[in-house]
Amino acid sequence: MDEKDCLGWLLRIFGIVYCFSCDALLGDMVFYDHYCSHWTSCRSVIAVGSLSICMNINGWEGMLFIGVNAAIRIWAGIIIMATRNHFYIIFTSSKEMQKAVAHLASLLGITMVLNIVQPVISGVAVGVGWQALVAYINLFCYYVVGLPLGFLLGYKTSLGVEGIWIGMICGTCLQTMILIYSL
Repeated sequence: MDEKDCLGWLLRIFGIVYCFSCDALLGDMVFYDHYCSHWTSCRSVIAVGSLSICMNINGWEGMLFIGVNAAIRIWAGIIIMATRNHFYIIFTSSKEMQKAVAHLASLLGITMVLNIVQPVISGVAVGVGWQALVAYINLFCYYVVGLPLGFLLGYKTSLGVEGIWIGMICGTCLQTMILIYSL
């Protein structure tokens, strides 16, 4: 028996074990045709294959709408920044509230831009297998840096809500920069 025959037998054994494993999970029966060297009825392969095709289409749809979402968010951020002294009119007629919203609008624009970049960078890092690293960076940036900084800026200075928001922006920005540097 040469290497080619050994490899062929190993692939057949792997295929049978794989198919039986799938069937054990899915509850189907597998029949292997020893004469033709292929499965004559393997419902689990069809089930897994059809699920794979559907998940690919789902992934394409997700990528399309995430891309469209990113483009919309960029334009929305620009519009918010450009109309920060006017967009609040659709929400309130209170002059005091309008002044407060106009003051916070720049933070909203920054947040919208960061919320485009940060999930993409985190997704790339998770996609390359750095789930644990991303989780630790996330914990550090939000709970060790962002929240305490927001607390200090919000409650120990006169910044109030703006200080809390600045702290969270700093945490998100730090996370983004660490992940960009790591990639």
